[in-house]
Parts: sequence; structure tokens; C-alpha cells
Amino acid sequence: MCEGEAEQTIPRVLEGDLDVAVLESWQDRPTAIPATAARIELFSDVADLALPAGHRLAHRKSVELTEVDDLPWIGWSAGSGCYDWLVQVLRKEGLEPKISCTVGGYPTQLALVAGNVGAALVPRLARESVPDAVRILTTRPALTRTIHAICRVGEQEHGAIRACFDALRLASARFESATPTG
Repeated sequence: MCEGEAEQTIPRVLEGDLDVAVLESWQDRPTAIPATAARIELFSDVADLALPAGHRLAHRKSVELTEVDDLPWIGWSAGSGCYDWLVQVLRKEGLEPKISCTVGGYPTQLALVAGNVGAALVPRLARESVPDAVRILTTRPALTRTIHAICRVGEQEHGAIRACFDALRLASARFESATPTG
């Protein structure tokens, strides 16, 4: 087992170094999955806005990202798919991203939000707990991603890979009710 961005794991699956990879594909920044990879869709997830509890918008249930023009952003490390996605989302909303802090872990990002360092976009799947000093708001439009599992074409029915896909489907079923539709 190993962790990595889709740009790293997809080639490793296709080269036979990994049997299966689990990856995200954002609705507005889809991950290119080659035709030589078989995939299954596991579930959808949504990223919400994390704000410091004292922020002027923190009392709201939902916001447009354009309203968050007074805080720096907290994101993943520059060059990662998550960093590039954050930059793309903000620019699409007409905001020039001021990313003041980068860290590769959502729990740490939430701790930084709690410390008034900035705002973050955090997927629901990545939030086991939210610090008391953080407020979570939905965004308009919703920021949706799909989680996929891939393997090499023709290998999805091999015993161990089929068992892995079955286990991933079973584990993913609990997330289906946690994400809104539409």
C-alpha cells in the first residue's frame, strides 16, 4: 500500500507496480483516467468551506466563494492536484488565490483555520472531527468529487483485485448517504 497523487499512482497501476489505486476526480477538474485502466465509481463527496468561528460569514449555513475575499487560503503543497484544484476553483470564482499556508493534511488545515490563519476547502470524507473554533459552511455552487478505484483493464476479475474492489464497494456504501445529490 502507498499514498500518492493520481499523477503518481495511475502510471504505477498501468506499469504493474500497483494492482489498485483509489483516486479522486473533481467535477470541475476531472482526473484523466486512461482507457487502459478499468475503473469503478465508489461514491461522491463534497468539499465545504472551513472558516474561523469569529469570521463575519461564520454564522451562515452557505456562501458563495466570492464572499470570502478577506482571508488568505490554506491548501495542500504547491504542485499537488489538490493545490491546483484550489487555485482553479478560486480563479473560476474571480478570486486571485492568496494561499498563505500549505500543508498536506486536512486535520492540520482545520487546526490552522481554528487558529485564524485562513480559510480552507475541506472534503466531508476528510473531516473526522472539526475543532470548536471552526465553522463549516456549504458553498454555492457545491464542490463535488467522485472517488474511483482503478486497475489495469482485464484484471478487474482476478481474485485478489475483485476482492479488493468488492471490499471498497462495501466500505464506500456508508458514504453514499452522507453526500447530497444535485
